[in-house]
Parts: sequence; C-alpha cells; structure tokens
Amino acid sequence: MINESQKRGEEARRAKEAVEAAWSAKLRDHEPAQYQDLLNILWGAQSRALPSCDPDFLTRLNDDQPLEIELAIAFLEADPWFFRSGYEKQAITHRLKRVRLDPSHQDRLRTVILRLVDTHDRREFRHYARLARAGWSADLEAALHNRLSSLDANIRRRAGWILAAQHPV
Repeated sequence: MINESQKRGEEARRAKEAVEAAWSAKLRDHEPAQYQDLLNILWGAQSRALPSCDPDFLTRLNDDQPLEIELAIAFLEADPWFFRSGYEKQAITHRLKRVRLDPSHQDRLRTVILRLVDTHDRREFRHYARLARAGWSADLEAALHNRLSSLDANIRRRAGWILAAQHPV
C-alpha cells in the first residue's frame, strides 16, 4: 500500500506540473481541448492518489474500519507530496487520533512522526504533533528528547513542537 500511495502521489504531482506548464504556455487559450485533457488527467490522478476521493473513506475511518485505518497509515507512511496532499494528511491525522489503534499501528505512527521530525515540517505538521498522543510511548518521548540536542536546529524545533503538543496548556 505504501508503494502504491507513493506511485499515485508521483503521478498526481507530475499531472499538476503538466497543467502548470500548459498554463504558462497559454495552452488554454490556443488549444482549449488539449488543456482540458490535461485537467482531466490531473483530476483523475488526484482522485486515485487521495484516499478521501472515496466519499465514504473518512466515515469508515471514523468507524474504526481496519482497511481504512491501514490505508490512512500507509498514506502517511508514503508521505506523497502533491497538490492537496497536505490537506489530505491533515484530515487523516485529525481522524486517526480518534480511532482505536492497535499496537502495530501505534508503532508505525511513531515511526512516521520521528521521520517528520528528522526531515521536514509542512502545513499539516501541527496535526501530526497532536496525532503523536495516539501513539505516545516512553520510547517516543525519549527519542524526541534525544533530538532536542541535535546539531540541526530544525530537528530540535520540530522535536520541541511534538513534545509541547503532548502537554497543552
């Protein structure tokens, strides 16, 4: 599932780039049918890449359905980056923190959170910080405290954000 999410995300990213290039070349004005074809490709790629394009996905995720939980975690593990993927991750993390996760799911989410602390933060990062509560463990806390002494200021900052989110004021 992870590889499939990465592949579909890459297809959506490339489709968006093709639309942007066509826009810059004013293809919409010169060849509107061809431009529309590119838009249709983009919309199709996005609907295949975003789990929530299945209209019942988020509802079933809220209902603790195992397949949806697996799809959601695999999407976060794959971490595809394309138009609208950040909003999708935000919606998924918002719901995952409310579902019953088994220990293997919690382990996988801890891995996702530590990878994000080590690599990057984007718009949806604060939602991951809240999601960390769902998989909180002494090991995760220790790993985050270790990152507070990283030579990389960004890693220290992100680790601090995750830790701070565990004790809201």
